[in-house]
Amino acid sequence: MNCKLFNRILCVAVAAATCAVAVASPSGDRKRGKNRKQRVAVVVDGTTSDATSTEAVMREVTVTDARAQLAGTWVVTDVRRKPLKAGLRTRLDFDIKNGRLTGELACNLVNARLKTNNASITFSDVVTTHHSCDDAASEQSIVKALNESRTLRMETNGRVTVLHTLSSHGSTVLSLRRVDLAAIDGAWQLLSLRGENVPAGSVRMVLDATAAMFHAVGDHIINGVTRVDAATDHSLQFEDLHTTDDDIELSPVESQLTLALEEVTGYDVDRQGVMSLHDEEGRVVATLKRL
Repeated sequence: MNCKLFNRILCVAVAAATCAVAVASPSGDRKRGKNRKQRVAVVVDGTTSDATSTEAVMREVTVTDARAQLAGTWVVTDVRRKPLKAGLRTRLDFDIKNGRLTGELACNLVNARLKTNNASITFSDVVTTHHSCDDAASEQSIVKALNESRTLRMETNGRVTVLHTLSSHGSTVLSLRRVDLAAIDGAWQLLSLRGENVPAGSVRMVLDATAAMFHAVGDHIINGVTRVDAATDHSLQFEDLHTTDDDIELSPVESQLTLALEEVTGYDVDRQGVMSLHDEEGRVVATLKRL
């Protein structure tokens, strides 16, 4: 079958400043797939401040190449400096080359034209689908913020990149966090399920997290939706798993894979190109090798 892929704490020394960092790690074992925020005591010229690691090292970056710096997937984290409701997942995909914005709001799709010139940005012809849902107010606030966006401000700590859009009055109307999906997009071969090796070549998976979908191909075809949470490092979830024919009986490996994917909350990819999918307790439920 042809499967088509759809469209780390750093202390910066300041001149004449003494800088030291003390890190207090959370007690107990870290749950993989969860966002770990460490408390950091930053001492500069004798003054100590306490902040999370992300806050302590964020620095502003000048946007000079919109296509290189903005293109890709972003998740909305705040609207007018107010965090989105917990669990509300909203992603926007910036296609700078073609001047298009596409994405998912709480329960509707959004599409718009976008125009950028380095640190300036405008969205026009913003339209959405019209499914009713409990989060309609959040969706409307995001659409309004898109229409009001005029300029950009970007911050990064080398690992996390945050984008703010500002109105013509200079107030922040939208904040987004970049989601780097290149590490997981592509074709993979299933290696193991819950620590047990599976027959070589029995199942192959194509992940297109950019388009929020995946396919698993074995004796049968399993399709589904992928979700990521920008507030959580290496977040990944599989939802709406279904086969092309509801009446077929899945093989034992396919059945185990389906159950395992439903438990996945995150991933890690090692230097050998092996991806581990783990549940919320950090237990590896499946491993895959990039093809």
